[in-house]
Amino acid sequence: MVERDHKYLETAMSLVVKEPKLETRVACRNLWNLFALDYKCPKALARFSQVIIDAKPEELNEMDIANSLRAFATFEHVDYACLEKLIKCTIIKITSFNTRSHASVLSSLADLDIHNPTLLTISKEIILQKFDEGQLAMD
Repeated sequence: MVERDHKYLETAMSLVVKEPKLETRVACRNLWNLFALDYKCPKALARFSQVIIDAKPEELNEMDIANSLRAFATFEHVDYACLEKLIKCTIIKITSFNTRSHASVLSSLADLDIHNPTLLTISKEIILQKFDEGQLAMD
C-alpha cells in the first residue's frame, strides 16, 4: 500500500462508521471504494462486515458480493460470520453471476485461503456448462 495523506478518507470513514443505520448497498459500495482507493480502515471494514451480516440475502446482489469479497481479500480482513453470509448468498445466486463476478469471488476466496466444497462443485459445473455451450474458450 502506498503511503499517502489520508486525512480526508479518515474523516469520511469516521463519519460513515458512526452512522446509526447503514444500507447494505452503501456498505458494499464503500468497501469497493476502500479497495479502489487502496485505503485500509479496520473500523470501516468491521462496520461494513456487520452490516452485511445483518442484511437480508436479497439485499446482496452480484456486484455487492463480488466487490465486498475483493475488498476483504485485498485487506486480508477475515470476519468468518460475514464471509459465511457472502458465501451462502453466492451459492444461492451464482448461476446468475457473469463470468467476471464469478471469477472475482473465487479469486478472492482463494486469496483468503477459504475453501468451500459446495461452491467449488457448483462453480465447476457452471464453468463446464459454459464451456460446452461455447461461452468460454480455451485459447
